[in-house]
Amino acid sequence: SSLPSPPAPFPRAQALNLTRVYGIHLDAHGPNLFAAAGNCVVYAVAAICVVHELESGGQRFFHGHRDDISALAVDPEGKIAASGQVTSTTSPAFVCVWEIETCAELFRIGMTQPPAIERMVAALAFTPDSTHLVTVGADDRHSLKVWDLTDEKTPVFEGQAQNGKPPAVWGVHCAPAHVASAFGANDFLVTAGDNHICFWT
Repeated sequence: SSLPSPPAPFPRAQALNLTRVYGIHLDAHGPNLFAAAGNCVVYAVAAICVVHELESGGQRFFHGHRDDISALAVDPEGKIAASGQVTSTTSPAFVCVWEIETCAELFRIGMTQPPAIERMVAALAFTPDSTHLVTVGADDRHSLKVWDLTDEKTPVFEGQAQNGKPPAVWGVHCAPAHVASAFGANDFLVTAGDNHICFWT
């Protein structure tokens, strides 16, 4: 008797296009849902940032990450987002700064050796004038760095947010100018997390 014919090969895999994201990651240690310009909200799921249009229900996506997104921030005008990820097998932890309307990447922070941000990005915040970005890493010192967004290669300030097992810092907030001036400062930051809150001027 003749042998049976071999099964037909599976069809060649085709590239898939993401059209919809269902669900949201709400057990993150920091905020993961922000209002944005154009009646939109921005949030992260796995390695994707979602811009969800509230009126139409439409979605668009930012695909700049290689691994899970661990921190997210939107500038005060709701036009620019910053998203940070965990360290992956192919790259250090880094931050993408991108335009919300087009989901176009503007630049990256932290793509250096040695890594500018260790383990993962634990927290992010824009300054009130959107000229600087604050990052907190997940190293044992929770290194806090302030980056000038016109020259993202070198931080303009570095400090230690908190000693302890990461992630011990859950968020960072940049106070508006009138609050900073009440403390006699030009800038005023707050970091908070496990059993602590710190004020920076």
